Amino acid sequence: MARFRDTAIARIRAWSARRHGVDDLPVKIERRRIYIVPTWFGLMLTALLIAMLVAGLNYSSNLGLAFAFFMASTVLVAMHHCHRNLLGLTVDAKLEVDALAGANPRSIAAMSRCVSTRSWRREAWRSAATKRSCWRCRSRIAA
Repeated sequence: MARFRDTAIARIRAWSARRHGVDDLPVKIERRRIYIVPTWFGLMLTALLIAMLVAGLNYSSNLGLAFAFFMASTVLVAMHHCHRNLLGLTVDAKLEVDALAGANPRSIAAMSRCVSTRSWRREAWRSAATKRSCWRCRSRIAA
């Protein structure tokens, strides 16, 4: 089983390297880099939603069907918000880490997110605050 897992991980890494190429820091996460894969909890939630849908159809329960569709739509909206929060995230590593002699230094990853131009346009009419530009992506953002 461990050999199968190691082979699968190696194949996924090779596919990712072919698709995205070599990464240089800082890495900006774009649409092609975001993968929402189901966990064990997600698979069980899907099985539960399917069982609720079948039970609602079997017993002609409109309330059960409504609740099943409501829960499914909530899951889809949560996935959409997860994707939107990760979009535009910049990941960088801080190489200058303080450590005492003989101790293992901890690596530090710095993450930042620039506001997209679409968000800037949406926020522009809400407040008349001064505008400045983001030094990472050079887009204009509200102060």
